[in-house]
Amino acid sequence: MSLPSGWQTNRALYLLFNRFADLIEIEGGEDSKKSSSYRRAAIALRNLDQPVDTMAAEGRLREIPGIGPVLAAKIQEYLQTGAIAALQRLEDEVPPGVVDLLDLPGVGARTAGTLWHALHVASPAELETAIRAGRLQDIGGFGPKKEQALLAALAGLSSPRLILSEAWGIAEALRDRVAAVPGTSRVEVAGEARRGCPLSAAVTLVAAGAGPAIAAALSGLAIWARDGAPKPVASAVTATLEAGVPLRIVLSPPLAFGTAMCLATGSPAHLAALADLPAAADEEAVYGALGLPWIAPELREGTGEVGAARAGTLPRLLREGDIKGDLHTHTRWSDGSASVAEMAAAAAARGDRYLAITDHSRALVIAHGLGPEEIRRQRREIDDVRASTGMTLLQGCEVEVLADGRLDLDDESLHSLDFVIASLHSRFGQDGPTITERALRAVRHPLVDMVGHPSGRRLPERPEYPIDLERLIDAAAECGKALEVNGSPERCDLDGAWARRAAARGVAISVDSDAHGLGGLAFRRFGVMTARRGWLQPEQALNTREPSDLLAWLRSRRGRLGHK
Repeated sequence: MSLPSGWQTNRALYLLFNRFADLIEIEGGEDSKKSSSYRRAAIALRNLDQPVDTMAAEGRLREIPGIGPVLAAKIQEYLQTGAIAALQRLEDEVPPGVVDLLDLPGVGARTAGTLWHALHVASPAELETAIRAGRLQDIGGFGPKKEQALLAALAGLSSPRLILSEAWGIAEALRDRVAAVPGTSRVEVAGEARRGCPLSAAVTLVAAGAGPAIAAALSGLAIWARDGAPKPVASAVTATLEAGVPLRIVLSPPLAFGTAMCLATGSPAHLAALADLPAAADEEAVYGALGLPWIAPELREGTGEVGAARAGTLPRLLREGDIKGDLHTHTRWSDGSASVAEMAAAAAARGDRYLAITDHSRALVIAHGLGPEEIRRQRREIDDVRASTGMTLLQGCEVEVLADGRLDLDDESLHSLDFVIASLHSRFGQDGPTITERALRAVRHPLVDMVGHPSGRRLPERPEYPIDLERLIDAAAECGKALEVNGSPERCDLDGAWARRAAARGVAISVDSDAHGLGGLAFRRFGVMTARRGWLQPEQALNTREPSDLLAWLRSRRGRLGHK
């Protein structure tokens, strides 16, 4: 395995522990209550800022939140053997087609288990047969609307896709491997990952080099599907990654490298808006020969960027260096893996001027959310860290929006906070009008500052819940509330198109990491890419403001920071 072990092993264990939880819930019975422990452990492993194998070698696995002796033993077993026997036993007991049901929107592990146990449905194809035969009506929770939604989802089952962090992780590792091949003068990431697409159907690189040599250099990597290692074709090296996603390395002469990058990056709609591309060594020369300025990769979607380039009205896009601080982070007070002091130090090391600690509220039990007493105790710790570091440190909270739109904390607790995020993490099965009114009630609460990850999607498996985002944006504009572009690669939410519409309405957009550990602070990179896809300019982002300006914005809204 030649990919970086920290990235590969942490990610692998995150996926394996989530698989454990899914299989336990599918099987049902008394063991179902164990699934939450695996999910909490998976989140902690994903958020580690250091390789789990290093922690194991140093005897520090029990320092990871949620890792007790049983789960630590399973991690050790995986590190030593590359497998977990208990997981393999579960895999043998549950038909693989039942797990495939989880790819369908609205089908979680417990639902898949119900379909399997009650109706003997063991694959997506069998589910379609059962729906058309009217068999789902024999069990609760499957009305006509849900049946039609499932049929639509079954018709639209797509090929595997990688979330943005996975696409970049693989692409960058392979880029470095290809760059070391003798005779390769240049190699860059292209395709959907370069455009910042939240999901990638392929990993694409462009290389100036010899195809057979590149294929030979990659053949030792243990990340290919069973159908074989990379192979050179006419003008590319192709393979299929273990996740089922294609890899394509476009081979280009050095003098046409820029043209190859344009062709391998732009969407079909973007390329269709351009004339025939001239051969050039860099992209600036390609666009220049067409009488256009260089167009940022995130804009190359065919949504008006070529016309704006011709008219000289391309936006001055937000850059990561424009961000002055992160307004959505978690610590050990809820489901994070680092302390307040550790998060503050890591943010300061990144050059941030301020940081909001926004742990979950108590209704999110799986995340060990905070109630009023915990918030008071956390305030003392945050005050101590602020005094010792001099950093502008805000106490916030990601407050759960309950099923009826009420907030999970009383007004006294909310008023004591410096920054309040309202988020939905449950009851996604509500219909569109209900979930929209639920969110609108939260937006209109005078003590809410921002709505977190407004569409609620979790990539790649969960789509947006049926919320009317137009109405949410209108309410945020009317009430002076911010909306978030959440950089967690499983969210990238709001997406670029909705962020663009919100910013055009004058809504402040906060581009955050939603970090649950020190390493998670880097997720803001993906939030910035998503915001750039929405044509966001620095002045439209809430957290490009200097600390004094941010505090002034908060004071102007409610005057809550007078005690600072």
